[in-house]
Amino acid sequence: MKICVCVNPVPDFGNKCIITNGMPEYGNIVYYIDEYDMAAYQTALLLKKRYGFSVTILAVKNDSYEKCLKRLRAYGADRCVWLKIGQETIDNCASVMSSFLKVNQHDIVLTGAFSHNFSTSGFAAILAGNVKNPLLSNVISIDYFEDDKNFIIKKKSYDHTIEEYKTSGKFHASVISAETSVNYPAAINLMQSDNNAIDYIENITSSVECSDESCSSFRDPVSDVTGTFAAGSDKDISMKLIKLIDKKEILLR
Repeated sequence: MKICVCVNPVPDFGNKCIITNGMPEYGNIVYYIDEYDMAAYQTALLLKKRYGFSVTILAVKNDSYEKCLKRLRAYGADRCVWLKIGQETIDNCASVMSSFLKVNQHDIVLTGAFSHNFSTSGFAAILAGNVKNPLLSNVISIDYFEDDKNFIIKKKSYDHTIEEYKTSGKFHASVISAETSVNYPAAINLMQSDNNAIDYIENITSSVECSDESCSSFRDPVSDVTGTFAAGSDKDISMKLIKLIDKKEILLR
Protein backbone atom coordinates (compact mmCIF):
# COMPACT_ATOMS: atom_id res chain seq x y z
CA MET A 1 0.00 0.00 0.00
CA LYS A 2 1.23 3.48 -0.86
CA ILE A 3 0.40 6.71 0.97
CA CYS A 4 1.04 10.22 -0.31
CA VAL A 5 0.99 13.14 2.14
CA CYS A 6 0.59 16.56 0.51
CA VAL A 7 2.18 19.31 2.60
CA ASN A 8 2.67 23.04 2.24
CA PRO A 9 5.27 24.55 4.62
CA VAL A 10 4.21 27.83 6.20
CA PRO A 11 6.41 30.75 7.28
CA ASP A 12 7.04 31.43 10.95
CA PHE A 13 6.67 35.21 11.27
CA GLY A 14 8.13 35.18 14.76
CA ASN A 15 10.85 37.13 16.54
CA LYS A 16 13.47 36.08 13.97
CA CYS A 17 11.56 37.70 11.10
CA ILE A 18 13.31 40.83 9.80
CA ILE A 19 11.03 43.59 8.48
CA THR A 20 12.44 46.02 5.90
CA ASN A 21 10.27 48.85 4.58
CA GLY A 22 7.23 47.11 5.98
CA MET A 23 7.93 43.81 4.19
CA PRO A 24 9.40 40.60 5.68
CA GLU A 25 12.77 39.38 4.40
CA TYR A 26 11.75 35.90 3.34
CA GLY A 27 15.34 34.66 3.15
CA ASN A 28 15.52 34.87 6.96
CA ILE A 29 12.17 33.24 7.71
CA VAL A 30 12.02 29.72 9.15
CA TYR A 31 9.39 27.43 7.61
CA TYR A 32 7.50 24.73 9.46
CA ILE A 33 4.69 22.20 8.93
CA ASP A 34 1.46 23.32 10.58
CA GLU A 35 -0.55 21.13 12.96
CA TYR A 36 -3.00 19.89 10.31
CA ASP A 37 -0.40 18.78 7.76
CA MET A 38 1.56 17.28 10.64
CA ALA A 39 -1.51 15.32 11.76
CA ALA A 40 -1.85 13.94 8.21
CA TYR A 41 1.83 12.96 8.18
CA GLN A 42 1.52 11.43 11.63
CA THR A 43 -1.43 9.30 10.45
CA ALA A 44 0.64 8.08 7.49
CA LEU A 45 3.62 7.18 9.68
CA LEU A 46 1.35 5.24 12.02
CA LEU A 47 0.11 3.12 9.10
CA LYS A 48 3.71 2.65 7.93
CA LYS A 49 4.76 1.48 11.39
CA ARG A 50 1.84 -0.92 11.82
CA TYR A 51 1.47 -2.35 8.32
CA GLY A 52 4.62 -1.48 6.39
CA PHE A 53 2.95 1.00 4.01
CA SER A 54 5.27 3.27 2.03
CA VAL A 55 5.00 7.02 2.65
CA THR A 56 5.78 9.80 0.16
CA ILE A 57 5.83 13.49 1.07
CA LEU A 58 4.64 15.71 -1.80
CA ALA A 59 5.31 19.46 -1.95
CA VAL A 60 5.81 22.18 -4.55
CA LYS A 61 9.37 23.37 -5.12
CA ASN A 62 10.49 26.36 -3.13
CA ASP A 63 14.12 26.63 -2.04
CA SER A 64 12.97 28.12 1.27
CA TYR A 65 11.22 24.83 2.11
CA GLU A 66 14.30 22.64 1.70
CA LYS A 67 15.49 22.43 5.31
CA CYS A 68 11.94 22.00 6.61
CA LEU A 69 11.20 19.13 4.21
CA LYS A 70 14.49 17.35 4.83
CA ARG A 71 13.83 17.39 8.56
CA LEU A 72 10.28 16.22 7.94
CA ARG A 73 11.53 13.24 5.96
CA ALA A 74 13.79 12.32 8.89
CA TYR A 75 10.64 11.37 10.82
CA GLY A 76 10.31 8.29 8.65
CA ALA A 77 8.98 8.95 5.13
CA ASP A 78 10.40 6.79 2.34
CA ARG A 79 10.55 9.61 -0.19
CA CYS A 80 10.11 13.35 -0.55
CA VAL A 81 9.10 14.81 -3.94
CA TRP A 82 9.28 18.41 -5.15
CA LEU A 83 7.14 19.52 -8.08
CA LYS A 84 7.93 22.40 -10.40
CA ILE A 85 5.42 25.22 -10.13
CA GLY A 86 5.03 28.79 -11.32
CA GLN A 87 3.04 31.07 -9.06
CA GLU A 88 2.24 29.36 -5.78
CA THR A 89 -1.55 29.63 -5.74
CA ILE A 90 -4.06 27.08 -4.44
CA ASP A 91 -5.17 26.15 -7.98
CA ASN A 92 -1.60 25.75 -9.25
CA CYS A 93 -0.60 23.64 -6.24
CA ALA A 94 -3.65 21.40 -6.63
CA SER A 95 -3.03 21.16 -10.36
CA VAL A 96 0.59 19.98 -10.26
CA MET A 97 -0.07 17.66 -7.31
CA SER A 98 -3.10 16.05 -8.96
CA SER A 99 -1.09 15.64 -12.20
CA PHE A 100 1.59 13.79 -10.21
CA LEU A 101 -1.03 11.65 -8.46
CA LYS A 102 -2.62 10.64 -11.75
CA VAL A 103 0.72 9.35 -13.01
CA ASN A 104 1.91 7.91 -9.69
CA GLN A 105 -1.00 6.00 -8.21
CA HIS A 106 -1.33 5.91 -4.41
CA ASP A 107 -3.86 4.02 -2.29
CA ILE A 108 -4.34 6.89 0.17
CA VAL A 109 -3.76 10.62 -0.29
CA LEU A 110 -3.68 12.69 2.90
CA THR A 111 -3.77 16.44 3.43
CA GLY A 112 -4.31 18.67 6.43
CA ALA A 113 -7.91 19.68 7.11
CA PHE A 114 -7.03 23.38 6.83
CA SER A 115 -4.33 25.18 4.88
CA HIS A 116 -2.81 28.13 6.71
CA ASN A 117 -1.02 29.21 3.53
CA PHE A 118 -4.26 29.55 1.60
CA SER A 119 -6.59 30.22 4.56
CA THR A 120 -9.05 27.58 3.38
CA SER A 121 -10.21 24.06 4.08
CA GLY A 122 -10.93 23.55 0.38
CA PHE A 123 -7.55 22.32 -0.90
CA ALA A 124 -8.35 18.62 -0.34
CA ALA A 125 -11.69 18.97 -2.16
CA ILE A 126 -10.06 20.54 -5.22
CA LEU A 127 -7.31 17.89 -5.24
CA ALA A 128 -9.74 14.97 -4.90
CA GLY A 129 -12.01 16.50 -7.54
CA ASN A 130 -9.15 16.68 -10.03
CA VAL A 131 -8.09 13.09 -9.39
CA LYS A 132 -11.74 11.91 -9.12
CA ASN A 133 -11.20 9.99 -5.91
CA PRO A 134 -13.60 9.84 -2.94
CA LEU A 135 -12.88 12.37 -0.18
CA LEU A 136 -13.48 12.13 3.55
CA SER A 137 -12.90 15.28 5.62
CA ASN A 138 -12.11 15.99 9.28
CA VAL A 139 -10.52 12.56 9.73
CA ILE A 140 -9.11 11.68 13.15
CA SER A 141 -7.88 8.11 12.55
CA ILE A 142 -7.35 5.53 9.81
CA ASP A 143 -6.86 1.83 10.50
CA TYR A 144 -6.38 -1.11 8.18
CA PHE A 145 -7.56 -4.69 8.57
CA GLU A 146 -5.31 -7.08 6.69
CA ASP A 147 -7.77 -10.01 6.77
CA ASP A 148 -10.48 -8.34 4.66
CA LYS A 149 -8.23 -5.61 3.14
CA ASN A 150 -10.50 -2.83 4.41
CA PHE A 151 -9.78 0.58 5.86
CA ILE A 152 -11.78 1.90 8.81
CA ILE A 153 -11.83 5.69 8.86
CA LYS A 154 -13.10 7.77 11.78
CA LYS A 155 -14.03 11.42 11.40
CA LYS A 156 -15.62 14.24 13.33
CA SER A 157 -18.94 15.38 11.90
CA TYR A 158 -20.16 18.96 11.90
CA ASP A 159 -22.02 18.32 15.20
CA HIS A 160 -18.81 16.91 16.80
CA THR A 161 -20.01 13.31 16.86
CA ILE A 162 -17.67 10.56 15.62
CA GLU A 163 -18.62 8.81 12.38
CA GLU A 164 -17.04 5.62 11.06
CA TYR A 165 -16.62 4.58 7.43
CA LYS A 166 -15.31 1.44 5.79
CA THR A 167 -13.79 1.04 2.33
CA SER A 168 -11.43 -1.21 0.42
CA GLY A 169 -10.83 1.30 -2.38
CA LYS A 170 -8.55 4.28 -2.91
CA PHE A 171 -9.49 7.49 -1.17
CA HIS A 172 -8.41 10.99 -0.15
CA ALA A 173 -8.70 12.22 3.44
CA SER A 174 -8.20 15.61 5.04
CA VAL A 175 -6.96 15.10 8.59
CA ILE A 176 -7.95 17.36 11.47
CA SER A 177 -6.13 15.52 14.28
CA ALA A 178 -4.18 12.30 14.71
CA GLU A 179 -4.49 9.25 16.91
CA THR A 180 -1.15 9.58 18.69
CA SER A 181 1.79 11.93 18.54
CA VAL A 182 4.63 11.32 16.12
CA ASN A 183 7.67 9.79 17.75
CA TYR A 184 10.64 12.09 17.41
CA PRO A 185 13.31 10.57 15.17
CA ALA A 186 16.65 9.60 16.61
CA ALA A 187 18.98 12.55 17.10
CA ILE A 188 21.38 11.10 14.54
CA ASN A 189 18.56 11.13 11.92
CA LEU A 190 17.91 14.82 12.51
CA MET A 191 21.62 15.62 12.46
CA GLN A 192 21.93 13.88 9.12
CA SER A 193 18.67 15.27 7.72
CA ASP A 194 20.54 17.66 5.41
CA ASN A 195 21.72 14.58 3.54
CA ASN A 196 18.15 13.45 2.80
CA ALA A 197 17.39 13.53 -0.89
CA ILE A 198 14.44 15.44 -2.32
CA ASP A 199 13.40 14.24 -5.77
CA TYR A 200 12.76 17.20 -8.06
CA ILE A 201 10.30 16.54 -10.88
CA GLU A 202 10.12 19.16 -13.62
CA ASN A 203 7.95 17.45 -16.21
CA ILE A 204 4.68 17.74 -14.26
CA THR A 205 2.89 20.83 -15.54
CA SER A 206 -0.11 22.78 -14.24
CA SER A 207 -2.38 21.36 -16.92
CA VAL A 208 -5.19 19.98 -14.78
CA GLU A 209 -8.15 22.26 -14.23
CA CYS A 210 -10.63 21.78 -11.39
CA SER A 211 -13.11 19.38 -12.93
CA ASP A 212 -16.71 20.39 -13.55
CA GLU A 213 -17.52 16.72 -13.19
CA SER A 214 -17.50 16.29 -9.43
CA CYS A 215 -15.54 13.70 -7.52
CA SER A 216 -17.46 11.00 -5.68
CA SER A 217 -17.53 11.44 -1.93
CA PHE A 218 -18.17 9.42 1.19
CA ARG A 219 -20.54 12.06 2.48
CA ASP A 220 -22.32 15.32 1.82
CA PRO A 221 -19.55 17.96 1.99
CA VAL A 222 -21.82 20.86 2.97
CA SER A 223 -19.89 21.32 6.21
CA ASP A 224 -16.67 21.66 4.21
CA VAL A 225 -18.15 24.43 2.08
CA THR A 226 -19.46 26.20 5.18
CA GLY A 227 -16.04 25.91 6.81
CA THR A 228 -14.37 27.31 3.73
CA PHE A 229 -16.62 30.37 3.68
CA ALA A 230 -16.00 30.85 7.40
CA ALA A 231 -12.25 30.70 6.80
CA GLY A 232 -12.55 33.63 4.41
CA SER A 233 -11.70 31.86 1.17
CA ASP A 234 -12.18 33.73 -2.07
CA LYS A 235 -15.29 33.45 -4.25
CA ASP A 236 -13.75 31.27 -6.97
CA ILE A 237 -12.61 28.59 -4.54
CA SER A 238 -15.96 28.63 -2.78
CA MET A 239 -17.83 28.20 -6.06
CA LYS A 240 -15.65 25.24 -7.00
CA LEU A 241 -16.47 23.62 -3.68
CA ILE A 242 -20.18 24.23 -4.18
CA LYS A 243 -19.92 22.34 -7.48
CA LEU A 244 -18.64 19.34 -5.52
CA ILE A 245 -21.98 19.05 -3.71
CA ASP A 246 -23.90 18.18 -6.89
CA LYS A 247 -22.85 14.57 -7.36
CA LYS A 248 -23.63 10.94 -6.80
CA GLU A 249 -22.60 9.89 -3.33
CA ILE A 250 -20.80 6.70 -2.32
CA LEU A 251 -21.81 6.35 1.30
CA LEU A 252 -19.87 3.53 2.95
CA ARG A 253 -20.91 3.67 6.56
